[in-house]
Amino acid sequence: MVGSSFPANATSVVSFALPNDSKVSVNIIDLNGRVLSVIIDEQMLNAGDYSYKLRLPTEFKGPCLIKLIIDGIVNVQKIIVQ
Repeated sequence: MVGSSFPANATSVVSFALPNDSKVSVNIIDLNGRVLSVIIDEQMLNAGDYSYKLRLPTEFKGPCLIKLIIDGIVNVQKIIVQ
């Protein structure tokens, strides 16, 4: 679900925990739905904690969404890239 916005920059990370082995995708998309970065593309990951560096086009600034899909369940968080 989209909640409040969080500031982000080139050193920001996407972190999540998996209680079970799961199929995971993480994408960064702009507010028009265009994919800016694919961090994980439908990979099976073991249960545990994960952190990935935010990878965005260097010229990108402004609002975007982190779309995390775990076993088909979608979670979206809005961020503001500064």
